[in-house]
This record gives sequence, C-alpha cells and structure tokens, in this order.
Amino acid sequence: MAVEDAILLDRCVVEDLVELRFQQGNFVGGQDTGGHVEPVPAVRVDDVGRETTLDIPSHRAPVVHRQRTPATILAELVPLLGREVGLPAHGALQLCVHWLTSSILCRPPILPRLLPPGRNRSGCSIPANLRPIRLRCMVRDMAAETSHAQNPDTLDTRRLDEHHERILGKLPIELLDFSDLERSRAMFDALPRLEPDPTVAIEEFLVPGHDGDPAVAIRVYRPQNVGPNPGALYWIHGGGMVLGSAERDDATCAQRAINHQAIVASVDYRLAPEHPYPAPIHDCFAGLVWFASKAEEFGFDPARLAIGGASAGGGLAAGTALFARDHGGPALCFQLLVYPMLDHRNVTLSSHAILDRRVWHRDANLFGWNAYVGAAAGSTEPGAVPIYASPSMADDLSGLPPTYINIGDLDMFLDEDVAYALALGRAGVPCELHVYPGAFHGAANFVARSPLSQRWSADETAALERALNP
Repeated sequence: MAVEDAILLDRCVVEDLVELRFQQGNFVGGQDTGGHVEPVPAVRVDDVGRETTLDIPSHRAPVVHRQRTPATILAELVPLLGREVGLPAHGALQLCVHWLTSSILCRPPILPRLLPPGRNRSGCSIPANLRPIRLRCMVRDMAAETSHAQNPDTLDTRRLDEHHERILGKLPIELLDFSDLERSRAMFDALPRLEPDPTVAIEEFLVPGHDGDPAVAIRVYRPQNVGPNPGALYWIHGGGMVLGSAERDDATCAQRAINHQAIVASVDYRLAPEHPYPAPIHDCFAGLVWFASKAEEFGFDPARLAIGGASAGGGLAAGTALFARDHGGPALCFQLLVYPMLDHRNVTLSSHAILDRRVWHRDANLFGWNAYVGAAAGSTEPGAVPIYASPSMADDLSGLPPTYINIGDLDMFLDEDVAYALALGRAGVPCELHVYPGAFHGAANFVARSPLSQRWSADETAALERALNP
C-alpha cells in the first residue's frame, strides 16, 4: 500500500459515538500485536463504575486503512486494554469503551489498525506528530447490572420510577402481538382516551389525494377566540404504520391548538399492510399541500407552518418533510419528531435491546416495517428503501426545517433517533435532541402524571411554542 493509499489517524473521523461492550475471553477478530503494547495504568480493575479518558499513543495505531470498521478496531484494542487492566479471562466484569477521536467528515468510515511502532504496513515511516486515539473507558460489573437476566424479555425495572413501573405492569402483552392484526387493531381502538376540549372546533374534510390517489381525510382543530394570523401545526398520528387513526389523537391535537393558539390539522393516512409505501407518505403529503393551500381560509400564517408526529407518525413527518423539500414545498418552519420510527434496517444496539412485549418491541417493529416496505425491510443495501420511507437512509438532510427530537433511553428507537439528530446537525439543520432516562416508548402518554413525563411535556410544549410563536 503506497503512502497516498494510507489515511493518517489525524484525518480520521468516527461519524457517530461508538459504544461496544466486549466480554473478556469472548472476542471475535481480536489480534495480539506481538508485545508492542505499553502498560496502561489509567484504568484499574477495582475502579468499577469510574470513567477514565485514555489516550493511546499514536505510534501504537499509526495508520488508518479504508476497510477498517469501528467493531474491528475496538475488538483489537479492548482485549489488550483488558489484559493490562487486569480483567480475568472470564467473568462478570466488562470493559466499556467509547471512541472519542474525531476530525473532518469523510466516507467510508475509516479506523486505525494496531501496528508496530515506526513503520506502517507498507513499510513507510510513520509521522511522529499524529494525534493519539482518545477513548473513554469504564469497567462495568455486568452481574450487578443484569440482575433481571433471568427474564431478559422484560425491561429492567430498576431503571423505572414508581409511576412508570406501575403503569408498565398494567400494559397488555396482547396489544402488540401482531399474529392477529385485526385483534390488535380492535384492542388499540378500544383503549381509553381523553375527550378533546369542547372549546376547540373540530371539522373533517376529504381532500384530493396525491397524483390521482384516493381522497384523504383531514381533521382540523380551531380554538375559540384565536388571535389574528396564528401559526399552524400539521400532525401525523403513530401506530407502527399499521395501527391508529387521526380521530384517536383528537385530544392531543385540540390541546396543542389551545396551548399554542394555533390551527392544527391531522391526517388520516392509509395503513399498511393493506396500503404499503408509498401510500402513507402520499396521503401525508397530499394533506400537507391542501392544508397549506387553505392558510388564508383558516387564517393562519403560512410562514409559521410546522409538521410533527409521534412514533410511526414521527417517521412519516420526517419523510413528508423530505418529500416536500424535494417536490416543491410547502415550506415548513419546524419539525417535531416525537420518538420517531426512522430506520427500516433494525441493526442498531437499541433496536435489539427492547424485547418486552408490553411496549413497542423488536418483533412489533419488524412487523411494522415488513408491512410498510415489504421484502426490503432489514436490507442494508443503498437505495433498497426510499428515503421518504426510511429517513435514516438520506445522505442529504440539508434544506430541512429546524427540528426537535425527543426519545426515552429505554426506547428501541434511541440509537436511530440520536443518529438522525447528529446527521441533521452535520447537514447544517438546527436540531434540539432530548433523551430522557427511564422512559420507554410512549411513556409520556401512558404515564402522563409522572414528574418525568411532565418535564417531557413541558420541554416539548416550549419547543413548539418557540417555533409557532417566536
């Protein structure tokens, strides 16, 4: 490999924070560098739970090869560090490592390889001024952290406050068992719901579909005595692409109309699997176009039109914003993405982590994506699924409106939502991201009276208020 084919460490970038956990003695692809590793006294086995920032000298990992991956480099570093720290070959202690080195953005992802000091793999000399690899390390007592391991298919209730734990215990497992979709839909529709504030006028309209598609039902919410030229919100309900209706969100939309003295519209898009992609996105876009065209009739300021949605609705809102950007508008001032469903691939750590069937879990998510995009669900091939269906696949997020994303750290969408927020920021889109410890998917609604949910709601309301009434 010639010098120009090697990419030096100080030009390396890791696009997102990488966290991998390795069990001592169970590494795949780890390599011994033949004694070229120096002692690392900064991390000790008795420092369980204490984070340490560790710099690996540059001569221990001097060259970046185009084919290296985060998993490969960490699989090499962690066993070596673990041996120096004094971790036993087998046991409950694990070394948790975050990769912190970053620089300019480049693709494909490239990471360093451990090599003897002084020379790289092609025999070229190694510059002495390369930045070190910076890692954040922590020894974790996994036995103590996984006391719920006898039943790994449930959430770790030690992470929940008393309000969330009590409500979680009452959620029915059958609701998200999609072996009988019609039964699940009937159960979902029968769930208790709040009545909308009677001071908000609610009307339903049938509007033209997109490009010859069937007509779309849109519900519009107008508060009494709204002031002149208010802002407007276009809302998209959740339900994993297969459940729900605009009417079920009446109370939510009416309350938003009151809170922000705004005109709110909600779209009753067609559901999968009967109507897979692109039907839901087409319906959402058609409703948005119609709502924007009625700004004068409804009296709102078209320059203060926001889009929002929760869960699948958050994913559809993100997809609709992309579709509107690429198809001539309407212009949007803001997007509110509440624990959005963004990535059809289901390959992140968090997408594998939530198995508790009382909340939105991996099997339910796989069902939803299969219903929505069919055989392409799970494919990692570029272009297998359009960006409007799976916004995480978008390479270009420029030109999107300022964004607010909120997510609980016990939600399977955590990783994809954090990654989308980072990608928006890299594209120059202002994005505010909130991650709430101890919140599972939908908890802000299911456990609305808890202090955590009240803080979630207050933060979300304040963000939307800043967008609609600057």
